[in-house]
Parts: sequence; structure tokens; C-alpha cells
Amino acid sequence: MASFSGKIASINSKQYEQISAGKEFITLINDAVFEVEFYVIESELKDIRTRDKVSIAPFALNKSYEGYIATINPQVEKDGTILIKAQVKNDGDLLEGMNVKVLIQKDIPNQFVVPKASVILRDNQEVLFKVIKGKA
Repeated sequence: MASFSGKIASINSKQYEQISAGKEFITLINDAVFEVEFYVIESELKDIRTRDKVSIAPFALNKSYEGYIATINPQVEKDGTILIKAQVKNDGDLLEGMNVKVLIQKDIPNQFVVPKASVILRDNQEVLFKVIKGKA
């Protein structure tokens, strides 16, 4: 008996079929909380800490999920990236192996942050318009 409630996947045997000891016949997936693995480049590591908030947006779904960074691998890969693992609660729509977009949410003190799409390039200058009483 499994110590968690989850889903059965990858059934490799049929009912009443004899199974040899040690042969894998099903996969049990604990789908209450999922672990998301992603890589960041080495230069971005200085801005990332465990317990930082992340937002996960599956490509197959039109919604996002909130989670947090659970672990940071202390080893740099050959390509200069570092493995990060985040955890996110599942509402029942997430599936094992889904492709997702991960956004790390950080508060930046003493900074005014705007979306990149809000900045316009005019005469080789980055311009941001401010709206006051309905006029830019």
C-alpha cells in the first residue's frame, strides 16, 4: 500500500498476470505537489535563494500556479547552468512531465520596475510615458 494518495500510470502488466519479484509493473505518482526542474545560468544565481516565490505557467493550460524554490544544486553543469527545483501545489490539472514556463518573483528594493513592452525606443533613447489625468 502506498503512503500517499495519487494516480497510477504506466501499467506494464495485466490483471491476474504473474509478476516476477523485482519487476516494475506500475508507476505511482504523488500528484498533490509537483517538483519543477529548470536551469538558470551561473550569473543569475546571485539573485536566487531557496524559498523565493515562483510562478509556473503550463503551456497546455491557461492558468498559472504559485510555488517556491525548494533546492539549488550546488554544482555547475558543463554548459554553465545550475539545476533549480521548485515545488508547486497541484489543483488536479497538472500532469507529470508537463512543459512549463517558470518565472522567479523577486522584490527589488529602491527600484521602479515596468514591463519591457512598456518601454518605447525613440531617437535611440528608451522612453516611458506617464499618464496624468488621462493624458500621456
